[in-house]
Amino acid sequence: MKKENLSTYIIIFISIVGIALCGYLWWLRSLNGIPSCTVSDCETVLSSQWSVFWGIPVVAWGVIFYLSILFLTILNLYFKKNIIFITSFVIIIIGTVFTLYLRYLEFFVIKAWCIWCWVSVILVITFVINYLISVRNGFHSVEYS
Repeated sequence: MKKENLSTYIIIFISIVGIALCGYLWWLRSLNGIPSCTVSDCETVLSSQWSVFWGIPVVAWGVIFYLSILFLTILNLYFKKNIIFITSFVIIIIGTVFTLYLRYLEFFVIKAWCIWCWVSVILVITFVINYLISVRNGFHSVEYS
């Protein structure tokens, strides 16, 4: 398997895991449920006023984020256009900044942390690392569109 394909399939896998994670949390939220957390205070974090952004639950934004990356990665797998690669990278950067903002809120405002949220942080960091490796290795397209 080419390195390019390995990186792409890692991103696809991470996207699916992220969709499942955020989808699960969104589903629980719709039932007014809280995930079981034995090592953290998920209830405080997931029911805080900061668990909604522009009227939409943050976990729903997570689903949109991971779906976008999945869609763009699959699209780039077939069409190899710089605009697709750059768009997905920009979305990942925005997602990373938003994730860092949410972690700031956890530590300094809410003063509680959620293990489920930190799993998402690990997924986002893995995205960034994979994309940076792809850029360094020239795995994006050389075509401009």
